Amino acid sequence: MKIKRLIRYTATFLLAMVLVLTPPGFSQKKQQKSPGGYHGELDFPISWSRYYSYAEWTKIMHDIQKKYPQLADIQSIGKSRMGRDQYLITITAKETGNHTEKTAMWVDGAIHGNEVNGITCSLYLMWYLLTRYDYDPYVHDLVDNCTFYILPGLHVDANESFVMHPNTPNNPREPYRPEDNDGDGLYDEDRTEDVDGDGELSTMYIEDPKGTYKLSADKRLFVRTDDPEEGVQLFTRIGGEGYDNDSDGLINEDDIGGPDPNRNFPYGWNLNAGNPYPMSEPECRNVFEFQLKHPNIFASFHYHNTGRLIMFQAPPAVREPGMSPEQTQRMREMQEQRLALMRETNKYAQLFDRQVAPVNQHDMDTQTAIVTAGARILQNYRPTIAGLSGQAHAATYYMLGAYSYLIELWGSNTEYADMDDDGRVSDEEMLQWIDIELMGEGWIDPHKVDHPDLGEIWIGGTPKKHIRRTPPARYIEQEAYKNAQFVMY
Repeated sequence: MKIKRLIRYTATFLLAMVLVLTPPGFSQKKQQKSPGGYHGELDFPISWSRYYSYAEWTKIMHDIQKKYPQLADIQSIGKSRMGRDQYLITITAKETGNHTEKTAMWVDGAIHGNEVNGITCSLYLMWYLLTRYDYDPYVHDLVDNCTFYILPGLHVDANESFVMHPNTPNNPREPYRPEDNDGDGLYDEDRTEDVDGDGELSTMYIEDPKGTYKLSADKRLFVRTDDPEEGVQLFTRIGGEGYDNDSDGLINEDDIGGPDPNRNFPYGWNLNAGNPYPMSEPECRNVFEFQLKHPNIFASFHYHNTGRLIMFQAPPAVREPGMSPEQTQRMREMQEQRLALMRETNKYAQLFDRQVAPVNQHDMDTQTAIVTAGARILQNYRPTIAGLSGQAHAATYYMLGAYSYLIELWGSNTEYADMDDDGRVSDEEMLQWIDIELMGEGWIDPHKVDHPDLGEIWIGGTPKKHIRRTPPARYIEQEAYKNAQFVMY
């Protein structure tokens, strides 16, 4: 009897010791301490050198959630105008508490249909947090203690059109709300269309002895001629590729309609940009209603393009009473001198020409500190104070009390193609960059086409779609990585 009791007590003691010495179930299992070591990159492999369709990137979301169910959940926050789900992934360690009880970060991408590199940046953040959780102490701590609400694609209908169909770099931006732009009783009937069937949209020209354009010496550009009498073939510019679908003599005058979705939110809304009323677009309304129900959202990131900007919301400006224009100018000069002095020790230092009320000064200082770090992390992005007119980040800051950042990704490739450092990329510089660094991939050479309405025309002399506003695939991952670092910071 004593032996049985001794065995039972010993077993109980050993079990207690095991429970005491065993780390919790959410402890880090595969911590990597070497920056040259493995951090889970192949635990869920994804190619970041391409743009994905809606079906593809939503499948990636669902597949990665199934692999990491202890860290992630997926839900649809609502339907788009055309019936697509807006899928949001919630990331946090479930064993450390409910997602609604932790400080949260909201991240969305591509509120404008053509800004699909924002989808990639959002997906990359999702992938980075989940695959590195067991390896990276920094990520592990964030996911244990914080929540990330990530909505990769906001206006999924236009996002899908931009990726899957021929489009210009700038369209479609708006949600698919039908509009009669030319007043003929028809809706969206004269859109841009792929006349030559090459999968890209370019510019149409027609031969014209009175034209003002000619082919460049290398036959790859249409350039203006200063001398119509020089004896070369002349052209008149017609406009973007398309047909006269309603026989009114005009082309592309009634494209896909709708308001600017980033002018459709309630704060600072105005009829001119955000018609017909605040939150008229279901995609915007779904987002704002979710945010209203989650007051734990402490900050938000919104991915746009283009321009390499960190646009942030700041407290309202106040002006000193009685200041003359001369005094205001002097104050600005003093700020510029102070900033130059600050940058002697920190080249990323930021200082903004905004006076705020004393009660808001801490908020202004905090925002300045955050975007200063952002300028360092992103390297060639410029912080600037953002606008207010019905924009999503204005609503999250002024109405929901969350720090808010609009990130303008990419930058019309000025970093790579601007050879004379004048801040712009000429067509010649663009061609040189495409030929040398992209091995010729990315330009539409001028070529003849038979047009059913216009007869023989020429099309081309422009970059392809993924050149100006959305980067070529080979540049996507490095931007996504840097932006993920800023969000986590």
